[in-house]
Amino acid sequence: MPHLRTTFLVVSFYLGAIFCSLLPLVCLAIASSLPFTELVLFGPWLAAITAGAALIAWAVVPRQTHLPLDGIPLNPAQQPELVEFMNEVAQRTGQPLPSLVLITADARTATGFYSGFAGIGSQRVLSIGLPYFAVLERDELAALLAHELGHFYRGSMFAWAWIVETQKAVARLFAALERWAPRLIPVFQLLFEPFVRACLAASRQQEFAADRFAAEHYGADVVQRVLEKNQRLTFQFHIYFESELLPLLRLGWAPPLLSGFSGFSRRFRPGNVLNFLSETPVELMHESGAGVEGAFETHPSVQTRIEAVDRQPDAAVAPSHPAQALLRDIGELEARLLAWEARKRDLLEPQSIPWAELLDRFHRPRWELAGESQEFEGKTVAQLPEIIDASGVELVGAHFADGVRERLQHIAETLCAALERDGWQPDAWSPGEPLIMVKGDRQVEPFTAVSRLAWKQIAFFEWEDECADLGIAGLALTTPSYQSA
Repeated sequence: MPHLRTTFLVVSFYLGAIFCSLLPLVCLAIASSLPFTELVLFGPWLAAITAGAALIAWAVVPRQTHLPLDGIPLNPAQQPELVEFMNEVAQRTGQPLPSLVLITADARTATGFYSGFAGIGSQRVLSIGLPYFAVLERDELAALLAHELGHFYRGSMFAWAWIVETQKAVARLFAALERWAPRLIPVFQLLFEPFVRACLAASRQQEFAADRFAAEHYGADVVQRVLEKNQRLTFQFHIYFESELLPLLRLGWAPPLLSGFSGFSRRFRPGNVLNFLSETPVELMHESGAGVEGAFETHPSVQTRIEAVDRQPDAAVAPSHPAQALLRDIGELEARLLAWEARKRDLLEPQSIPWAELLDRFHRPRWELAGESQEFEGKTVAQLPEIIDASGVELVGAHFADGVRERLQHIAETLCAALERDGWQPDAWSPGEPLIMVKGDRQVEPFTAVSRLAWKQIAFFEWEDECADLGIAGLALTTPSYQSA
């Protein structure tokens, strides 16, 4: 019987909760039948049991939730090819398409219920990230959608929804214990930890089942490719969004999302030193995907899923084409999506701008403004290590402390202004590429240089030698012409 173990877990949990909700009545009946002397002796214990049972009963009372939807609704009139394609996938898999499909700006897909309680009186929702259209073929996108629809197969999503509700109940219970009776937390941990482990194990098994469902309809090799691409996409797109897109959104600019990421992913190489906006040098990161599988993970590791899919029979699939061809008016769709991302962050409505214009309309004005500062008066380019050290650059684990990125950006922009005054010119720039300043046959990467110095990837004397070779060792970061009268 499908989901028998999950059903047993959920039913046992709520039967236990019902039993606890009846304990206060039992304790009251016992207390009313005790003589006064015994009531004084056992009364506090009965009161404690009653309070604990009432707390458990309160925690597991079902709550109807209205979680905010993330993304923009798919408009069938604007994207007829995509809607037709999704209906074909639904028909092939025998699963109805959710009534609401959302397009998101991050690299994730998800299915679930909106409103209602644990699938009862709820609306089914499918979310799919626009970045997938930049890396997947049509058959791979179909397999990805089949995986998500597979969560509804034979009641899988309904069982998952009840698992989530029981986990929320446990979380509410421990939050209440932390506030009112923290000393009892170890006792309840012993009681509920095996149950939580079992629920999460059931969630991981549902991921395997959804992978098998997709492999049965589109082939194990296609599902494997999707898992591998999804692992890389999640890793790369996070860096792209945080280092390239988000700083622009904060300043009111919305460049094309997909074309920028396509260029970024072509130039991206693990081990490269990106600018400090990505927070962490790439060599300190790894494409771990879901990470190491553990007892408290909701998803199995990517490698485990790939190996499991490999044991499934392949299905014949016709030659495919890029998934991006399914989209119409990509520019308008991206503009709506980035406007939504700006509203989520309480930012102003962004203005669309081509990537090619960002150098003159975004980067240059910033470093010209930084070059007018008197902060580094009397300092030269060769003294950048000293300036960065004096700026209080601190690391928290593998990340910069709060405010450090903005400080380093200001230093790098000041360096750009100094180089431009000396006759250096910015080269053509694209997402994923470092900003390069050139003068004759010489070139320097200001942001990369500041990043290397901040991460201590180059010694101060090595930087002095580089500056001497480039002829900028004695170049002043500010000049008297930028000082106020």
